[in-house]
Amino acid sequence: MVSVVAVGVVFAVGVSHGQEEGSAPMPEKVREFLDNLVGTWTFDGSSKGKNEIRWDSGEGALIDNGQFQEGDVSGSWSAIWYWDGLSDDGVISCWSSATNRGISHGRLQGKVLSKTLMECERTGVRRGKTITGNVQIEFQSPDQYTWRGTSLIVGGEKQPDVADVYTKGPARNNLDF
Repeated sequence: MVSVVAVGVVFAVGVSHGQEEGSAPMPEKVREFLDNLVGTWTFDGSSKGKNEIRWDSGEGALIDNGQFQEGDVSGSWSAIWYWDGLSDDGVISCWSSATNRGISHGRLQGKVLSKTLMECERTGVRRGKTITGNVQIEFQSPDQYTWRGTSLIVGGEKQPDVADVYTKGPARNNLDF
């Protein structure tokens, strides 16, 4: 029995290692869209804030860190954006935020429609309540995009649609606003 388990573990590790070495390259459409997100951004709309997005050292994922204020709620977030590894247009973003009202976390699962447009489904937990909704990210220019959140439901309650305009700006040492 021990030898069967050992063979199974070795086989599983070998398959995993083989998939990593032979993984397919990121589709060009996905790479172009993610490249567009790289930079230092300020945003305004239903909330305001700043974030910085950069490629990780291997350029396989984007690292996104930011701060925001929405009414009397303020906080910061960290996220990672990456190609889903299977489709020719799939992007996933996993995020967590800490605010003066609690912790939130979730996931965007999107499809890149072009180098300037992505549509996503959003799921997660906001301060102990389940969230679902849709997100559209659309670039108007290389230095501006709009984040539209629609059909957001938090803990069973429909929320208003939102639109925040992000503008690329010079790099800064901090994210204070």
